[in-house]
Amino acid sequence: EGAGGGEGERGPLQSTADGIIEGLSRPVQFDGELCHFGASVGSDIGMACASGPEIDPARLLANADIALYSAKGSGRGRAEYFTEELRKAAESSRILGNEIRKALEDGQFVAVYQPQVDAVTGELLGAEALARWRHPVRGLVNPGEFLPVAERLGVAPQLDQLILSQALTDLARWDAMGLHAPHLSVNVSAKRLADRNFHAFLAEGDFPKRRLSFEILETVFFDRMDDVTRHAIDIMQESGVLLEVDDFGTGHASLSSLLDLAPNRLKIARPFVTEIDQSDRHKQLVRSMIAVAQALGVDVIAEGVETRAQADTLIELGCVAMQGFYFGKPMTADAFTEDLRRRRDRRGRASA
Repeated sequence: EGAGGGEGERGPLQSTADGIIEGLSRPVQFDGELCHFGASVGSDIGMACASGPEIDPARLLANADIALYSAKGSGRGRAEYFTEELRKAAESSRILGNEIRKALEDGQFVAVYQPQVDAVTGELLGAEALARWRHPVRGLVNPGEFLPVAERLGVAPQLDQLILSQALTDLARWDAMGLHAPHLSVNVSAKRLADRNFHAFLAEGDFPKRRLSFEILETVFFDRMDDVTRHAIDIMQESGVLLEVDDFGTGHASLSSLLDLAPNRLKIARPFVTEIDQSDRHKQLVRSMIAVAQALGVDVIAEGVETRAQADTLIELGCVAMQGFYFGKPMTADAFTEDLRRRRDRRGRASA
């Protein structure tokens, strides 16, 4: 509840909010089309129910906006009420947002690389480039802590471009050193796909043919596919960039969509891998995913592999390309350079 609010005050307000949400959610005929809408409601019960000098209109609207933002972030189509905890979370998000903007200006975001290997031969197949924040106080910060705020701020496309540029620079540097990294995967956000500047970058870029792939979430691939997104994918494929469906199995990709878009690789999501050696259900699901990939002539890779038992089960099911802590944690560019050098030296000794 908001300051001064209580459950008794929430009842009538909840009924009003439910009525607003229900009313605005009804389809409306417009220009011969049936249009659908939605609504979320945010309120500060305590201040809304106060009287006299206690009412501060500006603060009331600010607190209601904080609650509204929480309602939208929790699935939309619902009502949320201001609390002190929500205020603290909003203030923390604001501070983090300011830090992220400064970090982008100061070049604090860096690419790290997690190996992707053939679990049978141990051969390096490539690596995934992942974003990390080299925070001046906290050290390397994982994307789960900053990506949601970066997306809200609208700077996710800028961050995507920064990591992609670093990855391409590092790939060229390794080639010049005679350290062959067969392949790099880079994540691309939904907003980046809709960015016209990104389309121009793809059309004009000189990319290493079939050694660079863009990972796009399955939900983006199939839930948000529009003409702009499809155009971006067409340009990617024309420019020689490979296409991967990330977190395969967590969305609802249709076989016809997979046939139409012709991705180069399906990436089995971590949740299916975690219990694959202990759950027959997970094993059957992954077997089905691999069968789909094989039927389409598409490569498949499993991510989040953390134990030998998981790796062995995946090999048994027909998936040998893997990524996860069992085979290597994400490394800085310098550390991955040393890993490439060690692999090259081992190959040299083996062939001597």
